[in-house]
Amino acid sequence: MVKKLVNEAEELDSIREELIEDSRQEAEFKISKKAVDRRRSKPTGEGSCVESTGRKRRRETMAVVSAIHGGSKENLKPGAIGMLETLNKKCKEDDIVDGMRSCKKFAEKVFPRLYKEDLKKFESSTDNMLRSIAVYYSKGIRGKDKYRKIYKASSYKQGPGKRAARIKVANCPSPRLVPYHRLMAYIKSIDIGQLHSVCENFCEGLDECDKINGCYRDIEDLLMKLAGFYLNHGKYDILIFDQPNTFHVALGGDGAPFGRDDSACSWLVSFLNIGHGVLSSNENFLLFGANCAENCLPVKRFLGKLITDIERIQRSSYSIVVKGESIDVKFVFAELPNDMKMLAFLAGELTNSATYFSTFADVNQESLTKLGTFGHNASDTWKPWKFCDRMKVVKEVEKFKKKIATKNVSAKTKRSNVTTFIAKQKSRQEFVPLVSELIDRAHVEPLHLKNNACALAHRYILNQAIEMSKPNLPTSFSQVPPKTPLFKFIDALRSKCSLNRLAKRIIRWYDENAVTDASTFTYRFTGKDSRMFLHNFMFLIDVLENGVSGKASELLHVHAYLCLCLRNAVSLFSRVNITDEQVRELKQHCTNFYRGYWLFFKVNPIVWTLGCVVPAHTQEMKQCYGLGLGLNSMEGNTLSYSPKRVSSKDPNYCVCGLQKLASVDLCRFCDHELRKKIENSIEK
Repeated sequence: MVKKLVNEAEELDSIREELIEDSRQEAEFKISKKAVDRRRSKPTGEGSCVESTGRKRRRETMAVVSAIHGGSKENLKPGAIGMLETLNKKCKEDDIVDGMRSCKKFAEKVFPRLYKEDLKKFESSTDNMLRSIAVYYSKGIRGKDKYRKIYKASSYKQGPGKRAARIKVANCPSPRLVPYHRLMAYIKSIDIGQLHSVCENFCEGLDECDKINGCYRDIEDLLMKLAGFYLNHGKYDILIFDQPNTFHVALGGDGAPFGRDDSACSWLVSFLNIGHGVLSSNENFLLFGANCAENCLPVKRFLGKLITDIERIQRSSYSIVVKGESIDVKFVFAELPNDMKMLAFLAGELTNSATYFSTFADVNQESLTKLGTFGHNASDTWKPWKFCDRMKVVKEVEKFKKKIATKNVSAKTKRSNVTTFIAKQKSRQEFVPLVSELIDRAHVEPLHLKNNACALAHRYILNQAIEMSKPNLPTSFSQVPPKTPLFKFIDALRSKCSLNRLAKRIIRWYDENAVTDASTFTYRFTGKDSRMFLHNFMFLIDVLENGVSGKASELLHVHAYLCLCLRNAVSLFSRVNITDEQVRELKQHCTNFYRGYWLFFKVNPIVWTLGCVVPAHTQEMKQCYGLGLGLNSMEGNTLSYSPKRVSSKDPNYCVCGLQKLASVDLCRFCDHELRKKIENSIEK
């Protein structure tokens, strides 16, 4: 206490001396050297000054600054503005921040006042409207109730027994989304062209229960709008594919479980000219959407109209205004990114379970077992279907149907006779292709093929785990001992592969069926499932092979090599940008995968398509567009199928993804003597 009083007394003496000095030098705005040295010992802002000193220094500062900037005791505004401008120009940002922390007027009143002025402008701006639209359509359509809940939760807090209050940070309210009623008014005002009713135009003559709800757009109008958008928007690099002012159109459709009747179908349009951007969901535009199955009669009628429009569009040229100048553009329908089921429907073919199972080639279930090649050369085992041959078979099928129509047999028998007749024609063609000659431009779609191939590889490994766990498997998975290979396999799926959903499905299948044959297990791999499997398949094989010898060990080594071939192939055929060298690498990986299954297991349509069709179609895409098969993908983003531990060349991991010693190049699988024998067998 005494020390404090002494300090205050000394401070008063210092102030008295400074006032005397200041009164002498006020006209020149100077402080004596003695006063400067004394003040440096107790600088402002470090807590060593008493309040009276602070008041005195502020008064001095204001008096001097007002004089410098033309102010007075009655008008302090010029001095205040001058100080702020000086802070803005001469002081470091960190120093200003430190000083502002103790200034409540700035923090609680000045800054919020400035912020609220900008906040009001932002909330009524186009940027906030676009932000709100993005929220409304994020992960599907939010709907009225969900959007309003997001609106309230993001901007208001609810106290117990109180009205909702605005959320504030540093006394500044958070920006609100656009209210729902204003958002809907804006969305409805956007000109997307005229929408037509599916029910009114394509459901004539159908029973009320068969009529469907949906809308579609005129494709000609949509293409014109998109062409104008891309040509006038500066952010897109438009590829010309050696055809200036020509847009290459991709047309794809698919169905999915959704809605009241658990089925929905949509058709999308995109331009291949934007290159890698075609994979983005933002660059694919809805042409048709309805609550129906993908192969129902209204969809067939829509496709009939669509083909008529396409034929007219491809014969015409269109004038587009680009930055004030008119240019003529043309549209070419180049690709049909659809899965195999949809392609069979569009081609007017039998299902993919037919004797001739492929939309792309004249391969059947019998010739599938032979090693061969696919292509246009005379020496190739399998060749693409020709449109003229398709039409010949259609005419023969129509004659045969008329012939058996009068026979007194069941509809099932007639249908069996028709499919048998088509197989004898060495074909799978039943109807005129819904997309006419466009079917000849179809290429294999990477997403579904990748998912099916990963599901197949997983099923083989699962079956191996079950076989290794026999004969003492219980009927309930909860009773499976932790030391059995099957239990270790399921545990690795969950703990090492991030495939919890798949693990749960296997457990449920096991409990419900009480069977031990993995061929009866069905699971539809998603893009995420495939990526996780390709990243981590070696962990599954490692837990099964550890401590095992004989035939089981050999098969696991084969699976390790074939899964590595699959990962390398998927990584290449899913790319949009690909080099000629990578095309050659892809062919080698696909061939090894195909030959491996032919030699050690069984070739099915999935293996055949990946091994024979993918390299040929990738080569065609490269020649036509200078890009890879990924340009024809239905996947909405670009993924890496090599785990980061591999792509980053972590010395603790092998190229297959399995952990190894940093002092060696390969893991125990890749460096095993069996690997060389497997590779030699496949090459021969």
